[in-house]
Amino acid sequence: MPNAPVPDKYKVDTRIDNMSYWRRMASLGLVPVAPDYPAPYGTFTGSKLTGKSVLTDDSPDVPVTTVNSTQSENSIFVDPNNPSAVLNSNNSTPRPASGVYGANDFWSSDAGNTWGGHVQGAGGENSGDPATAIGLNGWYYVGYIHSSGGQGVSYSTNQGNTWTPVLAAPAPSGFSALLDKNHMWIDNSISSPHESNLYDAWTNFGGSNDAEIEIIRSTDQGLTWSAPVNISSAVNAGSHNQGVNLQTGPNGEVYAIWAIYDGWPTDETAIGMARSFDGGATYQPATRIISNIRGIRNSGTGKNMRVNAFPTMTVDISNGPNRGTIYVVWPNIGVPGTNTGNDMDIYMIKSTDLGITWSTPSKVNQDASGLGKKHYFPWITCDATNGNLSVIYYDDRNVSSTQCEVYVSNSSDGGATWEDMKVSDVSFTPQPISGLATGYFGDYLGIHAYGRWVYPVWTDNRQGFAMTYVSPFQTGPPPNQPWVIYQSHQVNDAVGNGNGLLDYGESLHLNITLENIGDQPATAVTSTLSTDSPFITITDATELFGNFEVGEIRTITSAFALSVSAAIPDGEIVSFTITSVDNADSTFISNFNIEAHAPALQAGTLTINDATGNGNGRLDPGETATITISTYNPGDYVANAASGQLTTSSPFVSITNSVAELGNIEPGFLNAVGAQFEVVVDPLTPIGHSVSFNYTATSGLITINKTYNTPVGLILEDWETGGYESFEWEFAGTSPWAIATDQVYEGTYSSASGSIGDNRNSEMKISYNVMSNDTISFYFKVSSEASYDFLNFYIGSTMRGQWSGEVDWQQVKFAVAPGPQTFRWVYSKDGSVVSGSDKAWVDFIIFPAPLQTTAFAGTDAFACGSDAVLLNGTATNYTSVLWSTAGDGSFEDASQLSTFYTPGANDISTGNTILSLTVNGPEGQIMTDNMTLTFNTPAIVSAGAAAVICTGADLALNGSGENYVIINWLTSGDGVFSDPATLNPVYTPGTSDIENGGATLTLVGISAIPCADAVSELTFTLLPAPVASLSGDTLVCAGSPVPVTLQLTGTAPWTIDMEGYGTFLATDTPHIFSVSPASSQLYQIISVIDGNNCAGSGEGSFMVNVNPLPSLHLVSDTIACVNHVVTLTAQTVGEVDYLWMPGNYVSQSISVDTTGVGSGTHTWTVSVTDANNCISEASANVTFNECTGIEETGSSNIGIYPNPSQGNFVLRFSRTPSNPVSLTISDASGKEVYNMKNTVITTNELRIFNTGLTPGVYLIKVAETNIISTIRLIVK
Repeated sequence: MPNAPVPDKYKVDTRIDNMSYWRRMASLGLVPVAPDYPAPYGTFTGSKLTGKSVLTDDSPDVPVTTVNSTQSENSIFVDPNNPSAVLNSNNSTPRPASGVYGANDFWSSDAGNTWGGHVQGAGGENSGDPATAIGLNGWYYVGYIHSSGGQGVSYSTNQGNTWTPVLAAPAPSGFSALLDKNHMWIDNSISSPHESNLYDAWTNFGGSNDAEIEIIRSTDQGLTWSAPVNISSAVNAGSHNQGVNLQTGPNGEVYAIWAIYDGWPTDETAIGMARSFDGGATYQPATRIISNIRGIRNSGTGKNMRVNAFPTMTVDISNGPNRGTIYVVWPNIGVPGTNTGNDMDIYMIKSTDLGITWSTPSKVNQDASGLGKKHYFPWITCDATNGNLSVIYYDDRNVSSTQCEVYVSNSSDGGATWEDMKVSDVSFTPQPISGLATGYFGDYLGIHAYGRWVYPVWTDNRQGFAMTYVSPFQTGPPPNQPWVIYQSHQVNDAVGNGNGLLDYGESLHLNITLENIGDQPATAVTSTLSTDSPFITITDATELFGNFEVGEIRTITSAFALSVSAAIPDGEIVSFTITSVDNADSTFISNFNIEAHAPALQAGTLTINDATGNGNGRLDPGETATITISTYNPGDYVANAASGQLTTSSPFVSITNSVAELGNIEPGFLNAVGAQFEVVVDPLTPIGHSVSFNYTATSGLITINKTYNTPVGLILEDWETGGYESFEWEFAGTSPWAIATDQVYEGTYSSASGSIGDNRNSEMKISYNVMSNDTISFYFKVSSEASYDFLNFYIGSTMRGQWSGEVDWQQVKFAVAPGPQTFRWVYSKDGSVVSGSDKAWVDFIIFPAPLQTTAFAGTDAFACGSDAVLLNGTATNYTSVLWSTAGDGSFEDASQLSTFYTPGANDISTGNTILSLTVNGPEGQIMTDNMTLTFNTPAIVSAGAAAVICTGADLALNGSGENYVIINWLTSGDGVFSDPATLNPVYTPGTSDIENGGATLTLVGISAIPCADAVSELTFTLLPAPVASLSGDTLVCAGSPVPVTLQLTGTAPWTIDMEGYGTFLATDTPHIFSVSPASSQLYQIISVIDGNNCAGSGEGSFMVNVNPLPSLHLVSDTIACVNHVVTLTAQTVGEVDYLWMPGNYVSQSISVDTTGVGSGTHTWTVSVTDANNCISEASANVTFNECTGIEETGSSNIGIYPNPSQGNFVLRFSRTPSNPVSLTISDASGKEVYNMKNTVITTNELRIFNTGLTPGVYLIKVAETNIISTIRLIVK
């Protein structure tokens, strides 16, 4: 019982994890408590969620209360009737922890954005260990350890406004007897016959079922509860069972699991389970569902907090494919079954047969194994509406081994695959809550999901104290719509160093892959890249991804372009957001992170070499010493031209060389360089005077600062004066401490506790005002009854150390916070037994530096132009401060440490000024420190005017700028700058530039810090090179004109140089012209220049094959008498066809006279056509003259009618032939088609019928003896 008297010789039960129990043990002086020492503030790492499985893109952490308190050990539950309503409970204490409120209640009705509730316990103070539930009837429940040590459950019927506490199970009898590490659950399955049953379980410490799991149930909504049932004894734990977790199945099955300890103190070795199939009325014998595991309770995580490997469980009660599956998670060192190594990961097993058989353990967290990273305190939930799983846990994958972040892993396939995402906005350093048990920072986290809403809840100390935060998110995708999200990325830094990393000072592209995880297609998706990082300039932010089918994955190379500041810190996690919009204006937002790589600087330890003094490694009055500050590069690249500067405002210490050149510092701790400074300490320096050394290291744009407080001499108490007069000692208790000589660590004297009796104490103490975070150390010796009579050391009311038994001289050291402190050494006895000397001794106390008046104006700083500068001076032990300037600027309030300084005109023209901070101490001390403020001018740049160039040409850039530190050109395309670090480089467009018709070029002028960088853009347009296209071939006769069609691109007019034709001008396209080659000719474009003066070349060719004209010769002109016949013959080579005009004769030779033409000069033309249809022509003139006295021999006396005819005609002779006549008819080719032989004609006419002639031109030849006459016949 909590209020029972302490039994004689009682030993603390270290198995118990209850907050109130350990606080009582501390109040009884049986254990130390965590000191009142503020935790380091958290580091903001971003609130963007990067999970592809979530809809929420940004979820800032929300504290559940702003009331001054501490909150730890978290439970949360979503209302099954409203997923925006949620109940949270935590272990709550005042701050500082002067007491315990216990398990409290907070609630939210707007999805965790705002919270109401009570810091004090739900229904009154209790002993904590909260568990929450909400029934289908809307009742709220909080379970906890009752103030009596039993179990309590409070219920609320009005959403947490008022609470009714119920004692669910009484405490076992006896001091420290306790029902510890409880869990409560409610059956909310609508298919369960036991719906609304409540179950509560715990470990019984001290009762008849000591070290066993007990369980109770309520069948009337928490109004009354059944008697406890032991459900764990069958597993035969070697030590005890602890950390029970309850769940119910879809049909009302009840499952309880817990950690099994087969020894103590040890890590967890197995997980036990008990099951009920009748609503908790009876339970089957417990079994070990997995053995040979290795939890973490005894091994720890290396962080400043106690831990455990209590398993947690969830059951799928949805109507999904995994309905009824049981899932169990816990942290394990190494792989379960092997249980070795430095890794601490979250593992899961599952059962699909009501817990009879279990799967092989699988890892939940998806970061790489083998790196010694720690993941612990998992809690698992299953969304009852869809079966999705979520697991919350602490995680140090991105931070140091003493720090943490909070992660959630999600699975939508029953744990087959997982996706991790960071949900906490900060990294933080776990540290025990002041005033509570040593190591206590809470024992578990919480998470619950319903209706796609997931509520992770945890404790962190980002503000210097423990507080509960929630970061709600929705899982996705939503039904009946597309959902296009980020899938992966690749850094494309081919224009940089090509290593595929985001490096400082680099320009790069991002290859982006998006995926449509929705159930509908998406059309015309356009994506935009953004970031809040001040170190990133996005130069190409928009990309058209086009259409996505359901499940389609699309990758675009060089989708976005950006530049990285040379000042980006190494390891900076840059969060990018992709906002995608489709043609229906649906918006899809997803985030991803990229780590930056850069050089870095970090200041390490300060060492003092006083070999020319007393060689004790400390500063002492009158000494000259060398101070070395280890400076190393924890980054990824060389820190070039590093230097260190050391300053101090102490009037007693001067620095001979304030600047140390460190050279180039290679990455890695082993490559640390020591910055060495010679310091001279004034002989009149007071002992204990604290010197604040301010160290600044720089490399390029990197600057780091660190302050070291070093005392001059030791503030030492060793009682070598033989008394207590050196310090203002006080004594309390039954008997004061006294100077001793029998037992000393060094010298002659020490201080020993007084002689006391049973249940008495002897106390020595001193009040002390501490300058800064420091330490106190001392040597002690104890001779007492082991485990019962103690030397306790307190800082204030907080016990920091405890020793008993026979302990020889040893030194201890404890951290001390700044401000007034009381250091107390208390020797106390219990109720009986004397052992040894029954005494404690203390010697050689080294106190921290006492509070002194100091001034520090700050490190030298920079301002931008006339902007006001925030000064943050620091001072200690002062009554007033005053800023002054050597320039002409003004202070907003010169009497405040933190104030704004506005530079004057002379400050800016001079370029710098010295600012002085004067501090007045309470005893007339005056301290002054100076800083130099340098005024930088922001960069101004202009990329120049927009440009238009021809494809294939380079762009000569004409940038301008001033006041810049670094110049850098960037492109949204893939071209190359001749030198991107100059104002006027030449840019050669790349393939993508050409395809896109241009690009945007960005000129970035890096300003001197802290001025903003200057950015200017120009867009250039690429005009396509003109193309002149020819195609085809043809066959012609020599001299024939051939039409040529030329297709042109570009801008008219075009100047074209064509092989075989020469240079000509075209004004339109297609351009058609003719060529008449005498012989075969190949026509090709040599060059083309369009109206924009862009030069191009031709495509294709045009071949003209030329056949020669047939050979033809005709006699020269002839003169004949009118009664003569002249024969004309075409002289040719090869097979040809003839056509004479006039007359349409088709023979090689024709006879002509004056018939039908009369006398005079007449022209006959012959055309010959060869096999290639090529035609040659020739003409001859025949002149018929009247020739008197000349015999007309060979004249023709034949006429023909009708002519033309149908093939029947009459030949008329000028006389009746006296001899037989022969007649032949030939067609135009000369082929004989009709003949008559030796026909006797008795009249001057010959009628010809039935010749069968087809339409055409024919030659009729009539022969009478030696006289031959010819005439032409035309048949229609």
